[in-house]
Amino acid sequence: MRRAAKPPEKLTPSSVYVRIRPVTQTGDCGHTDGEAVSKQLVSWDRASVKMRDSDRNDTTRYRYTGVIPPEMEQEEAFNAMLPNMLTDFQANNRNVLFFAYGQTGSGKTHTILGETESLASVEPAPGWGIFPRVVHSTLQLMQQWREAGVRSVLVASAVEFYCGAAFDLSSAASIKSEVTIDREANVFGARSKEITSTAQLKRWITKMYRHRTTAKTNMNDASSRSHCAFILTLHKLRADGRYVKTTFSMIDMAGSERAAKTGGVRTSGLEAGLEAMKMMDAGTPEKLSIGAQGALINQELSLIHTEILKAADMHQKGLPYQAQKELSTAASFYFCACCDGRAHVGACVTVSQSPQHGFESWFSLQFAEQLAASRVPQRQIKPVPMADAQEAAVRAAQETAKKLAEWGTDPTPQGAKQWRVFALQQGAAVHAAETTVFLQKLTDARDGTDAGDADTDGSSDEECPEPAAPKLRQLTKRSALDTGKINDAFSVFIRVCPSRSRFPPLDREKAKGTTECFAVADVDFSRDPPPQRITVCTPEPASAASTSFVFDRVFGNAQGQEEVYRSAVQPYVAEVLGGTNVTIFAYGQTGTGKTHTIVGPKEDPGVVSRCVRDLLQGLPGTGKELYYEYVQLYLDEFKDLLLEEPDVELKLLDGGRSGPVLQNATRRRARHAEVVLDDLEKGAARRATRGHDLNEVSSRSHAILMLRLVDPGDDPAEAAASMFIVDLAGSERVTRSGVTGQGFDEATSINQSLTALGRVVVALLDNQCSGRNFVPYNASPLTRILRAGLGGNCKTGLIACVTQAADSVSESVNTLRFAAQATHVQNKVEKKEVADKMGVEREEIEGAGHSLILERGKGVVQLPTGPLEVCGHWDGASGSLDRVVILLTGLNAVPASLMGLSGTLAAKGCQVLVPKLPGTTEKDLESDVQALISLIDWLGLARPVLYGRDWGAIRACKFKLSHPKRAAHLVLEEHASKLGEKEYRAKMKKDPGGACFGYVQWMWFFDGAMPKSMESPPGKNMKGFKGNVDFLWPMCSKGRHDPQGRSGVTKMADMFARVVKTKAVDSYLMGDEELAELIASRLRC
Repeated sequence: MRRAAKPPEKLTPSSVYVRIRPVTQTGDCGHTDGEAVSKQLVSWDRASVKMRDSDRNDTTRYRYTGVIPPEMEQEEAFNAMLPNMLTDFQANNRNVLFFAYGQTGSGKTHTILGETESLASVEPAPGWGIFPRVVHSTLQLMQQWREAGVRSVLVASAVEFYCGAAFDLSSAASIKSEVTIDREANVFGARSKEITSTAQLKRWITKMYRHRTTAKTNMNDASSRSHCAFILTLHKLRADGRYVKTTFSMIDMAGSERAAKTGGVRTSGLEAGLEAMKMMDAGTPEKLSIGAQGALINQELSLIHTEILKAADMHQKGLPYQAQKELSTAASFYFCACCDGRAHVGACVTVSQSPQHGFESWFSLQFAEQLAASRVPQRQIKPVPMADAQEAAVRAAQETAKKLAEWGTDPTPQGAKQWRVFALQQGAAVHAAETTVFLQKLTDARDGTDAGDADTDGSSDEECPEPAAPKLRQLTKRSALDTGKINDAFSVFIRVCPSRSRFPPLDREKAKGTTECFAVADVDFSRDPPPQRITVCTPEPASAASTSFVFDRVFGNAQGQEEVYRSAVQPYVAEVLGGTNVTIFAYGQTGTGKTHTIVGPKEDPGVVSRCVRDLLQGLPGTGKELYYEYVQLYLDEFKDLLLEEPDVELKLLDGGRSGPVLQNATRRRARHAEVVLDDLEKGAARRATRGHDLNEVSSRSHAILMLRLVDPGDDPAEAAASMFIVDLAGSERVTRSGVTGQGFDEATSINQSLTALGRVVVALLDNQCSGRNFVPYNASPLTRILRAGLGGNCKTGLIACVTQAADSVSESVNTLRFAAQATHVQNKVEKKEVADKMGVEREEIEGAGHSLILERGKGVVQLPTGPLEVCGHWDGASGSLDRVVILLTGLNAVPASLMGLSGTLAAKGCQVLVPKLPGTTEKDLESDVQALISLIDWLGLARPVLYGRDWGAIRACKFKLSHPKRAAHLVLEEHASKLGEKEYRAKMKKDPGGACFGYVQWMWFFDGAMPKSMESPPGKNMKGFKGNVDFLWPMCSKGRHDPQGRSGVTKMADMFARVVKTKAVDSYLMGDEELAELIASRLRC
């Protein structure tokens, strides 16, 4: 049977505009005049330009999509050229390629970028070009999307096509890294920068301006000697859970020119190629360089011209077009890859009015008309489920890593073809890593947390993640101690990389010098020893000159291992022996002395050796036994360091009070310090390391030592207390460390995990300020295993390591900023006596419990107060009583209304019950509470999590007031007003007063009467309320989402939230999945 022919693709004309350069105030046309020619521009209208040829005595009209006259300002030009292309990029799921083409000095860069000075304004200024206006428009639209439940990330990258190759324009001019391009126009190796504001855009564009290659010629004082592509990538997660990615590439092409006019020496193509190889040589004559550059530019423009028209011709004949391998330059390959229907193609062809440049204008107008007449396909990108996109990104990362590993230990293939394949695979690895990061960012934004900027060249230390909320941003500008607050549960110490005669300084440090970059001084503070302030003294970078922070202690390079241990770590040993969990971890750039601090050499041991000795010395008085495990996290997989050749997969489990547990990890009892330390020394030797430009012996994995105090006869996994000591691998920029191949994969994995760590810290602080509750612990195995030490049941000590090396001051400042943010993390440390008492009470309650079996999700419990109907998802045989959630309905609501949420919670490993409480009016509140405590006692539940919807939330509050120790956490939701616009209108038509009914119950119970004002304190009914609460309220007005609270709903929600000592969270867009994730996370609090 013959297969049906594929239907021909719809062909669309390219959008081509001609822009006439205005005459300047001095009366010229923007550049030095040349010889007079016969061709002259004579007139133009809205869609055509006329040119006269005096030799032939005739006039030719050239037609286009539109003409931008010289008097038209930048904003008008933008509105004339870009609306359709912008809509395709933002809303129609199409890629866009827009380029500026024309003679040198005719205004291409002015059209694309505009004037950098104009970017000082955060709103569009008259001098703004196309690129900043596209960014501004997209940022505004993203804000509207956010209010509608659509999450998005906008990322910018820049590529310079110079001398036939492609380079990352964000790299400094002297160390530009080469990038590669595949047949689908994907650019690999160019650093991506998330853009969140126009202020940030100004800094980025200014940097790109500074890095591009220019030269002074007779026609232009700053003539572009390369084509520059500014690429915007929009990652979008729609409200229906589907993901789509589109790109908008704007290319400022180098201008066509004649050597006689520019002042260069005319060269042939061969001579130009030879001169291109010597361009960076200071001895190359300037005129020869300009001539060679011009020849290469003209050759590329001619090739691009030919291929674009060839692609259009093949499409019109119904034949596929594909960029040829033989295309000699990166620029031509990129353009032609976009011509295969992958983008909506548009162009602005700039021409001069000068009669002396009529020949160049004629050539540009001819090309523009041919391009305007061409027709090419424009394919729409289909959104895919977010889970599929994430799976594809992870799979791509794994496949590219596998391909790179096949090159072996020598990452330098021989031959141009082999090198291109290798470079493509290496670039694809970075691209996959970038995609994974941005997909996770979208998911986190949907789940309630926004990470800071993400620079994804495999580097996490360009900027420390910065919170978006103004209040939080203000909070983290200073450390907790700097604001006068003492955080005993999370102490932060700074260590300046010590001088080590055993390890001679690297050539890099010798060359850059190790001058004193920091000044340290005691702070007047009522504590002994006092905190210390560290100030950055070097003027590089400029923004760091006034940077200073206050920390618990700052250890200079003259202070040894003993003093660091005694001041920073030894107090925690007593805490562990007393039954408190402790986490110690070292953080910082690669090569700053983290491993030296944590492990150290035998003759000058670090934290690990001294902790083990002190723990064993203090052990006899506790009646406990000490066990230890030692693992590394390498490429996101845990490896056992206590085994010579580990062959068992280690699985990370949440664990109990003493922190996470690694299933199948080797666990040994510690009896003698020397035996333990010998074991750990052998394990450290198995740890992955690699030498590179920044560190001769760089750790390529995170090492975790887990020490657990256990009662004799108990399972070591159920420890009385634990101490985790973590030596984090160092963050690094791959462009500085010089790693390739497997080393590149290692650096990317390290930086991604450290980025996840930074985002967890930001989310924890954000929650304290905004009332949000989601923390992305699951983004990385590193943050999962450190969970207890980051906002959990643990005391934490962070040792942040920095270096005096002058070339690393920006990385050191980022480390200090991260450390300052960490000082605000609030851990929930549980006292041992309280925990022991609660444990005994829990055992007594559970021991008196009964088993419950539900048939088809329904059952009846015979309580002392009478029979009680229940439904839900309950496994009476093997279900855990540690993960129980009780869902409480509103008045007159049937329990079945919560069965959907119950099923979603059950899928997350929860035991769920929905009781049908006996009360039918507000007066039955006491009897409802009595029935609920009877049910909890009958089941033997110590402290379940309670979720209350509408009046069910009032029931939960009353229960907590009556039995404060019998509910672990409350999740309260106002659900009655969560209506769509159509539902709202129908309800108001039936009951005009119904809009207020949902609020009356809260007012009645929380205040006992109508409050006098929105700022009224809680009334008599809620006095003495204590507990952990999530308060969910749909921010909506007349059935429409209103996240800004313009209707006053926010004030009312905040008033009620203050009563339960929390902040209101907008739940209008929250579905069962997100709600269940929130409730399930409270089981681990």
